[in-house]
Amino acid sequence: MQTLQQLDTQLFLYFNSIHFNWLDPIMALITRRDTWFPSYLILVFWLIYKQKKQAAFTIIAIILAVALSDQICSSVLKPLVHRLRPCHEPSLTGLIHMVTDCG
Repeated sequence: MQTLQQLDTQLFLYFNSIHFNWLDPIMALITRRDTWFPSYLILVFWLIYKQKKQAAFTIIAIILAVALSDQICSSVLKPLVHRLRPCHEPSLTGLIHMVTDCG
């Protein structure tokens, strides 16, 4: 397990070191939750346009799937894995290129 964790950290640091400063604002925008609301609205209107009668069922199914996966990840998987985010890991302080604040 220790070897796997070391490999994971090395891969993270490798990929984190490959960054372009001009992409930082774009990545910060992409990670914001509000950025995706227009896409969600477009998806809802597209489903209503294409499916008419089944759109409500599809939209409810998508909402339930997202809510269920979110709860499984945060309530089941996160406690099982029990790992800090890289930005909270004391041994990686100063080695990580952060685009936004650590959540």
